Amino acid sequence: MRERCAICNLNAHHWHHVVYEQHVEKHGGDTTDPRNLMPLCFQCHGAHHGRSKVIGLHKIPKAAIDFAHELLGAYAGDYLARYYRAPHYLRDNHTSTVDGARAAEEDLGRYARYPDRSDAE
Repeated sequence: MRERCAICNLNAHHWHHVVYEQHVEKHGGDTTDPRNLMPLCFQCHGAHHGRSKVIGLHKIPKAAIDFAHELLGAYAGDYLARYYRAPHYLRDNHTSTVDGARAAEEDLGRYARYPDRSDAE
């Protein structure tokens, strides 16, 4: 049975590295670790990397979050917040970044520290 895209549920043709391959290599991790992979279709994968439709933190599998924390340690929250989008209720309310980080940590367990940051390397 073919994997389904974690975003739109169409047939997935790509495996997205939640912690990008170059960053896994830089930190001495295994780029083939299945915990760091999520299935995406061509359109959703391209849209995420093109930054036109960034994957939400709530779509990231728990195993990938755990992998990021094991590999990156305390930096994992900042990393995930940089490359993934926080839920609308954290972006749209008028809380401070610190309050948004606490809400994300409590609600999602994702440790997002900068919910609105969307710049990518």
